[in-house]
Amino acid sequence: MSFALPEPWRSEIHPRRGGVLTRTVRPDPQARATVDDMLREIPGFVAGVILSSLTEPALSAAARAGGDTPAPTDPVGAAVIATTGIAVRFPANLKHPWFADLWLAERGVRFAAEAATELFGMELALEPDRRTFRSMRRDGTETAGVRRLAPGEQIMSAYVAGPQIEILLRVRAALAAAPDQIHAETVAALAARRGLGAYQRCATSVLAPTETGWVAQDCAEALADGDGVRMTALLFAAGTAEQADRLAAGTSRIFYQRRDLGATLVDGVGPDGAAGPLLRWLDGIPAKDSAGGRGLLSLLSHLPAEEAMQGLIDRVNQPHVRPALLDMARLFPERALRLLALTPVRAGVGDLLRALVLADPGLAATVAAGLAEAPAGRIRDAVAAGVAAAAAPAEALPPLLTAPPWRDRGRVKPVRLSVEIARPAESVEWRPGERENFLASPFHRLGAGVAALPALLERAKQAPAAVIGLLQPFEAPVLPWLMNYWFVHRPEHRAGAWAWLDRHPHAAAGDLVPRSLGSSHADRRRAELGVRALVAGGHGDTVRGVARSHGPEAAAALETMLATDPLQWLPAKLPSVPAWVEPALLPPVRLRDGSGVLPAGVLTDLAMVLALGVTDHYPGLAPTAEMLEPADLAEFGWALFTLWQANGADAKQVWVLEALGLIGDDETVRRLTPRILSWPGESGHARAVTGLEILAQLGTEVALLHLSAIAQRSRYKGLKAAAEQTMTRVAARLGLSSEELADRVIPDFGLAADGSMVLDYGPRRFTVGFDEHLTPYVRDAAGKRLRALPKPGVRDDPSLAPGTFQRYAALKKDVRTVAADQVSRLERAMVAGRRWSVADFQRFLVCHPLLGHVAKRLVWGVYDGDGALAGAVRVAEDRTLADVHDEEAEPAAGTTMGVAHPLHLGAAVPGWAEVFADYRIVQPFAQLAREVFELGADEAAGAELVRFRGRTVPTGRVLGLERRGWRRASAMDGGVQGEIQVPVGDGRVFSLALSPGIAVGAVDLFPEQTLGSAGLGGVVLGRLDPVTASEILRDLTTLTA
Repeated sequence: MSFALPEPWRSEIHPRRGGVLTRTVRPDPQARATVDDMLREIPGFVAGVILSSLTEPALSAAARAGGDTPAPTDPVGAAVIATTGIAVRFPANLKHPWFADLWLAERGVRFAAEAATELFGMELALEPDRRTFRSMRRDGTETAGVRRLAPGEQIMSAYVAGPQIEILLRVRAALAAAPDQIHAETVAALAARRGLGAYQRCATSVLAPTETGWVAQDCAEALADGDGVRMTALLFAAGTAEQADRLAAGTSRIFYQRRDLGATLVDGVGPDGAAGPLLRWLDGIPAKDSAGGRGLLSLLSHLPAEEAMQGLIDRVNQPHVRPALLDMARLFPERALRLLALTPVRAGVGDLLRALVLADPGLAATVAAGLAEAPAGRIRDAVAAGVAAAAAPAEALPPLLTAPPWRDRGRVKPVRLSVEIARPAESVEWRPGERENFLASPFHRLGAGVAALPALLERAKQAPAAVIGLLQPFEAPVLPWLMNYWFVHRPEHRAGAWAWLDRHPHAAAGDLVPRSLGSSHADRRRAELGVRALVAGGHGDTVRGVARSHGPEAAAALETMLATDPLQWLPAKLPSVPAWVEPALLPPVRLRDGSGVLPAGVLTDLAMVLALGVTDHYPGLAPTAEMLEPADLAEFGWALFTLWQANGADAKQVWVLEALGLIGDDETVRRLTPRILSWPGESGHARAVTGLEILAQLGTEVALLHLSAIAQRSRYKGLKAAAEQTMTRVAARLGLSSEELADRVIPDFGLAADGSMVLDYGPRRFTVGFDEHLTPYVRDAAGKRLRALPKPGVRDDPSLAPGTFQRYAALKKDVRTVAADQVSRLERAMVAGRRWSVADFQRFLVCHPLLGHVAKRLVWGVYDGDGALAGAVRVAEDRTLADVHDEEAEPAAGTTMGVAHPLHLGAAVPGWAEVFADYRIVQPFAQLAREVFELGADEAAGAELVRFRGRTVPTGRVLGLERRGWRRASAMDGGVQGEIQVPVGDGRVFSLALSPGIAVGAVDLFPEQTLGSAGLGGVVLGRLDPVTASEILRDLTTLTA
């Protein structure tokens, strides 16, 4: 089949005789003046080079044409002069082949071809030990010469040879269009020069690629020599798929990003022959070179080659591939349907197949008829999904999507005025009971008046929930804007913020009305929402009175604002919805009323609503989202996110990521968390922190659970710290500690109250259980533990079994996320001495459907009001508490509960071990079998632990301490961390010196560490809590074992 590349690729082809493209070469009329100016740039340089002893005599003579000045009359001399000119102005000659134009204009095609051939085999010869081009002196002294390349010698890179290759390609275009006689004479003249050397032979093949024998010989020689420059040049001459494939493996990245090379290769070897090399080059382009990748993808998308399409399908999740593949599928829909159906379902493939099926169901049915059952079934499933996803009528759509204001060129423009903000003075006015409540708060020591305001406002930065109620009686210059911020942006504080605005309408309006009329769009939008709320809340007269106090123009502007639909106010510069937001690649979004799905034509507008919602706090998002299925909207947001990632994740479009916090769900959380954990290792710390904010913004139990998991297990110090800070902020918002929040965010995963789950297949039923590591397993109806849940069979109920199987798969995935973290958390609680109230112990541990399984495998201490162990219990199968004698026990009033450390249990450890052995209870971590240690008397009296000093251990084992809560200290000069530390409470750390230390970013640089001083920074070790001391000694004993 004949194939012609479309524009703009067709214009990139370097013509060959008899090819698809011939164009007349018109030499630049400025060629002579440009070359003369180039040769005069360094006075005396050209003459000096020609007369230099470094220049071969024959070349010198050719350049001088019998005299002492440069005046070449043959191609050899012209090539010598060009070599010197290129050295003087390398970038200019790389940009345009000035010498080719000069030769073509003044000497003709044959001369130009012979000169270009000679030029490709020459190079500048420099004085020994001099750096290239810097050896050229401005005083005219000859410091360089010109010589031919010796047999077997190679040019260092294709970049260095770039101007010479440009000259060859320019002359080749002229030769391709030359009359037959001139062409024949030129080819004969080139044949006579093929004996000069490998580079000259290569040049003749580039100039005359129709001489297939030359091309085959030169390709074989270049490949045998491993010469990347010749292989690069010969790609412009390749005429077979084999030549293209073998040459492409050795080409320079600088050249394969060139649009002309790819287009010329397609012209030379055809689409099928070019597909493989183009795909190989695509894989070699660095991720940051998005322009190069998009260029190659654009070319590939036009090729009617099965290998090209399959190659893009195989790379569908690489940056920028998906839009290119969609373009290709539109050009070749039948092939795309067939190949996509034959590809196993994975991310990206199903969406494309669905889009093509919906675009042409008839063609999809025809393709399916010729396929085997499995791929045909994929097409039929997509057809069925399309039938089920009928577009909703226009009248059922969200109003904002039927008439988007951003599509109206005459959209409303607000009046902008410069109005002074009236800031209220600091004051306080108590209502009954408020003063007493304030005096009962931690701020009472500051007094019950405005003197407490600075401390309250400082606390508000970290924990608004802790002070928003206390701030109600106060007025202060910053409070109206702060309360309005919480009202607009913080749903969890909206009620408290509105209570303040409603209580202080004059102070609020004095700040918000001027801002709502000001020039800053961001401030104006936020203030406008507050002003509208005040008016709707019954304070319209106050708001209008404030506007009138600033004059009639301000009063009129306020009325215009209030009379205008807030959805019509748009920023002067709209956020960009990228071109890759392709409706065909986005999932259907159903309306909640069941009328159908959003038509494809409005999906781009839905993306704009999200963009405005993120960047402009656009009020149109909420009413639009209320009309759409939440799960579909979340899936739509995730599809945008995956497309954003697939197209380079441009930071200018980060609104796509942030939108997940507005419309995401628990499945979004599960998908996003692995990316948050990996981004810091991909230079994406800032993006990972944004991901943490999204989890906090979603705020569901699953979201907070994953946030807690990141805080516990991230291997990146910065991300771990950011997650801990986010958890602390969320906890403070709820009036809890981070650990108390962690107790409350563990979901029940759909388990029954007794911690079980029944999996119903209809004729068969299975029961879920959990082992000591919280790994789920199943038992059949006879109680036999199975290796895995059986897949649904033909006898199982089709309405129950598939969904049940998927439910168990989701349970395993979700529990896997939390299991190790929760076990580790309880072990840390034992070491740190964390205590629970009896009520919280029962609610969050004993009665929790999942954690109850772990609680039953531990010994729990009962601690009195002074923190001393008053008893110990275990959780029995019926969730009652039993002592070591298996008698039912009930903690006394005022006691607390904690995971008992064996040091606390003391002589009771053997008895408890016997109980656990009798009941065959396997513990999730070493508790009863845990080794305990004590400081010696001398060690306790001293400030330094010396028993491990001088021991040498592998660096990897030192890093293993991080799993036990240790952290490397900050790097010293040279990027080496010389200590590893563990917190011991009261803000202190126990530090262990390392030599030579751990190199940041190259932890294997020093494979071994010698342990040095260890201690509390001068504090006597006897001040350590016995459990803390035991754990430190246990860790270091294990390290040095």
